[in-house]
Amino acid sequence: FRTSITDRDTFGVNTGFTAEYHFTVKGNFDFSGITAAVERPAIWQVYVNGTEVRAEGGEWIIDRETGVYRIGDLVRKGDNAISLKASPMSVHAEIEPVFVMGDFSVKASDKGWLIEAPVNNLTAGSGKDQGMPFYPWGVTYSMEYTVEKPEGQFLLSLGRWRGTVAEVKVNDNYRNVIAFPPYQLNITEQIREGVNKIEVTVTGSNKSLHGPHFNDPRPGQVAPGNFRNVKTYPAGKDYQLPDYGLIGDFQLLNGK
Repeated sequence: FRTSITDRDTFGVNTGFTAEYHFTVKGNFDFSGITAAVERPAIWQVYVNGTEVRAEGGEWIIDRETGVYRIGDLVRKGDNAISLKASPMSVHAEIEPVFVMGDFSVKASDKGWLIEAPVNNLTAGSGKDQGMPFYPWGVTYSMEYTVEKPEGQFLLSLGRWRGTVAEVKVNDNYRNVIAFPPYQLNITEQIREGVNKIEVTVTGSNKSLHGPHFNDPRPGQVAPGNFRNVKTYPAGKDYQLPDYGLIGDFQLLNGK
């Protein structure tokens, strides 16, 4: 591989190409915290709406080869373009997704998605339906229970949920996880008289972030072929996205 591919990375100074990624912002909200993530930033010159930006030193997301760019001051309402320029050409300049991140929601459109104002006061239910279809990390749900007499056994029951794992936190001083049926956790020793605060953080997966999003692939193993043969620019509603989240409220069960 080295001899036939990487040792031949000897392109001249007048070679290269530019790849352009577009995203649309709708509505008025605070853009200042918006960032972009670009894989292998050393290869690229990166521009946002025509202005060059540089990766933040020492910052990364997803993996250490993915740099973070602060682009909020350059984002505008309407169409925006992130351009990646490789000059000279390099065999390492593979086209990869560019991620736009920040405190916002996304809404399905006729082609892909629109970036809109963040959804305040998230509730139980699918994150996909609350402006977070591509969010792979944790969402925390919190409830308080008043216990007059902490007697008997106390079980935390998740009920309906979708995710890879759920972290449970009780009264700020106890943590454990729920990952397998029957999706319950004995928290008897953590319950005290009076008000008890219970938090459940449901974590999704990189299926939301990386896909594959098209051609309705079967869940399970993902191979390069799952990302091929996309013949049209699909509408947002046609993306294959999981319903991650706490679908119904969790419950504190007390057995005497």
